[in-house]
Amino acid sequence: AQYMTENSLRSIYHVREIEAYRLAQLTGPLDIMLSHDWPRGVHAYGDVTSLLKYKPFLRDDIQSNQLGSPLSETLLWQLRPSYWFAAHLHCKFAALVQHDEQHSTRFLALDKCLPKRDFLQLVTIPKRPGCSDELTYDPEWLAILTKTHSLEDGSNRGHSVRLSLPSRFELVSQD
Repeated sequence: AQYMTENSLRSIYHVREIEAYRLAQLTGPLDIMLSHDWPRGVHAYGDVTSLLKYKPFLRDDIQSNQLGSPLSETLLWQLRPSYWFAAHLHCKFAALVQHDEQHSTRFLALDKCLPKRDFLQLVTIPKRPGCSDELTYDPEWLAILTKTHSLEDGSNRGHSVRLSLPSRFELVSQD
């Protein structure tokens, strides 16, 4: 039996519903989000004219609101990360998504790692006050993974699965 089908192999590059659900449980401020796909609609917050000069075949997807991932769009508006880095379309594209007066997301997609392509950019990300320079595990994320582990039995890895998910898990026991 073949472990990975052509469809499941393609899905490796995309966010599964369970992963988006887990991310949607985060409640604290989020500094950086990384994804393969762009959030759907993020193009509207950048230089669409230049994007279409470089990638004219994207015009139909932009006009039909099909460019990007709907799951990532939901996460963009719910989590409001300070920075979002993505790839997939193999072109450099920057956007500034203003959520409200205090919150915005700086979106950046970079090109393929090939000669004479714009695939690298240095970004200085301000240190959050009170944060350590050490890498640590995030207790909230570990609690989310623990609480949602039973939702995935391993038999559907790489496949798109529709789950009946509660809107939010209670992460702290009520003793």
